[in-house]
Amino acid sequence: MAIEIIHHWWNSVWGRLSRRDIYVRTDGATFEVEVRLGGQEGRQWRAPYPDLPAAVAEAQQHLTPGHRWVDIARAHQRAADGRSSTGGVPAVGSGGIPAP
Repeated sequence: MAIEIIHHWWNSVWGRLSRRDIYVRTDGATFEVEVRLGGQEGRQWRAPYPDLPAAVAEAQQHLTPGHRWVDIARAHQRAADGRSSTGGVPAVGSGGIPAP
């Protein structure tokens, strides 16, 4: 079964030491939250959740203030569809998150 990325928040920092990524994924049955510190090769933390609201609530706890969090999940969807993943994605200010 394919894994779908529902949310992928990025803190808008390119540097390996300061980059933060927070994912909410599903396989259609369960949900997973992954927090990455330091990019792809950095530290990772993952946990399963029974439903989307629980997973999003956990992810929100990791969206620390002082960063310009952006949900870039649409870029993954375009890449999976074979389309360009460039284009504007609205930013989420520190502390505010769009509803799922």
